[in-house]
Amino acid sequence: MAEFTVIANRVQREFTNLRVKLRPIGRGYRQCLNGEPDALKGYAVKAVN
Repeated sequence: MAEFTVIANRVQREFTNLRVKLRPIGRGYRQCLNGEPDALKGYAVKAVN
């Protein structure tokens, strides 16, 4: 889980930095910005891929 935590934290930081440039693309995106772990886990996989 440590590796996931690193990826999730990085994705959350990038989303926060790019919030103005990104548009809402579904519940997972919005919850990721809110830092909800379940949504962040699902979106971290998409972002890495």
